[in-house]
Amino acid sequence: MAQVSIPPRRCGGSPSKAVPGFEDDHFVAGGRCLQRSSQSGEATADHHHPLHAPAARWNGMGLAEEQGCFLEVLHASAVMGKGAKVPHDRGHLLWTPTDGPSNRLLASIDRWVGAVLADDGIDMPLMGRSDTATATVLSRSEGLVAGTAAVDHLLQIWAPEVRVSWSASDGRQVGNGDEVGQLTGPADVLLAIERSVLNLLGHLSGIATSARAWATVAPGQVACTRKTVLGLMDKWAVDLGGCLTHRLNRKDALMLKENDLVAYGDDDISRVQSAVLALEPDDAHAFIEIETTSAKQALAAALAWSQHRSNMGDMPLVIMLDNFGPEACKDVASEMEELGVREHVILEASGGITIEGLSDWKESGMDVVSTSAVNRGVAPLDLTMLMDDV
Repeated sequence: MAQVSIPPRRCGGSPSKAVPGFEDDHFVAGGRCLQRSSQSGEATADHHHPLHAPAARWNGMGLAEEQGCFLEVLHASAVMGKGAKVPHDRGHLLWTPTDGPSNRLLASIDRWVGAVLADDGIDMPLMGRSDTATATVLSRSEGLVAGTAAVDHLLQIWAPEVRVSWSASDGRQVGNGDEVGQLTGPADVLLAIERSVLNLLGHLSGIATSARAWATVAPGQVACTRKTVLGLMDKWAVDLGGCLTHRLNRKDALMLKENDLVAYGDDDISRVQSAVLALEPDDAHAFIEIETTSAKQALAAALAWSQHRSNMGDMPLVIMLDNFGPEACKDVASEMEELGVREHVILEASGGITIEGLSDWKESGMDVVSTSAVNRGVAPLDLTMLMDDV
């Protein structure tokens, strides 16, 4: 079995290194603690919460054999480069529990909200012509709320007369029948924005709920892809649910895929070797990733990187094993161990990964798996909006 250098964060010890169990007042996935309280609107996702739980033994792709606690998976600095963390976690660039949505996320929200409303026939801010009313947003299913910040932005720009009070803000768990929030304003304006509000909240909350389910099985080791519906907003919902965002756009990280590699040589092996050896440092990239479709390609990439990495500073290299399967990935990781190059790279598996089969990757030797199934084709959270006296 491939021995992967993934030292877990030990439970116990100083408060800053403790890890929690899954309790009524906390949900922890991939190092995130979605903190709840009895007060409405106080839910936050804290990436640096002091956590507590008994230790768990780890193997394979870093999954805890005992599921009593969900641990943030940290790698040795020699493996992971910058900050010793998996570089696929870019959610802090979109949202933090302290500052809320970043300018980058707000710009994305502005673009998508404008498009959603325009398709619904709204192309200028709404001014009410009717009496004030109150509409209550209720959940008809269990899940994790995401998108309230997007609705806040929608109201601020497009429906300034409407006020909202959230009972369950972003990152808050709700059950069937729970109140999510109340909107108060002119009745005609509430009716005009009803469907857009519910579509945004439902879509993003569905993704966050899905991400939470994946993160429960493999905390800190499931990343989504760029196959999104609402771009960075989908990535934000994935982050709220506890999975990794991967790169936020094409420029966020340098990714050399099959089409990119064609220019580097006449055969698959020489292309990978030439591409790796031609890499130059670029601070604009959070990490570099190269897609491989065979064991020989993956080994060639790792060997070339071992020669070249001293020229690249602390830049991490991710080798993606595309459509390999758990056993084939395990064999590649084991061969890299024997060649002494495993510690130099991060291994990512992608292709055909399902939540039902996620536990099969437990001993695959991978650092992370990536899939669009976390956020694509996900059922929205079932929500409704009821006006006064309905």
